[in-house]
Amino acid sequence: WPLGFLQTGWLLPAAFAGAWWSWRRRGRSLVPVLGALLIPCAVVLIFWYSPRYRLPLIVPVCLLAPVGVHAAITLRNLGLRIAALGLLTLLPVAGRLWMQESGLDDAGRFQPEYEFQFGFHLLSEGRAAEAIPRLERAVAAGHDLALAHEILGRAHVGQAAALAKAGDRVAAEAAYRSAVLDLDHSLSLDPERLDALVDAARARMQLGHNYGDSGRIPEARALLLRALEITRRQGDARRSELLQNMLAALDAGQRP
Repeated sequence: WPLGFLQTGWLLPAAFAGAWWSWRRRGRSLVPVLGALLIPCAVVLIFWYSPRYRLPLIVPVCLLAPVGVHAAITLRNLGLRIAALGLLTLLPVAGRLWMQESGLDDAGRFQPEYEFQFGFHLLSEGRAAEAIPRLERAVAAGHDLALAHEILGRAHVGQAAALAKAGDRVAAEAAYRSAVLDLDHSLSLDPERLDALVDAARARMQLGHNYGDSGRIPEARALLLRALEITRRQGDARRSELLQNMLAALDAGQRP
């Protein structure tokens, strides 16, 4: 429709009316068309409510909706004709109002996951500075906060390493401190997050060894011991050995 005024979903009642009317007259020969209409509906209802899964509905809906309108217009009984046309008009309006009220069709509900995934993939490509604003928006939008704060803390660690390499010690220290705050927030929500424990310890080791904050070293050791306890409980010998090596290096005063 010009300017996008008429949305495809508004045609669904007319499309189902057209499918019913056609089935009564053509029977089994209409099975392929009905399948094209009903299968995407079933996928959306059973599997996942997502705009991309509704896309295949456009063709059968646009083919069958005019049939449904024609069937309503050609009803012999005037009362039935008015009632049918009224239903085909009112059902889309009522459906749209319900969708707006329920929020099912609100693209904004996908925003937290979108921002998190965007930031996560930027971080995986080594683009920590670009990832941070995305991850911060995911946190603000309420994405799984334990996970989002952990990944945001990891992004701050990546940013800090890049700043330190560039020679900006002040900004690097600030980034490490931001990482500690985010990782600690993650652990406050889920104390068993193994990766967050290790990352929080590493950020503290950096602050202790490279930025003169010696009080962070005992904190790092405590976090590594908690992580070691978890790996032993899980029977993860490889990670337990890695953590023991980190603790040995920390106790020997070696830099991370």
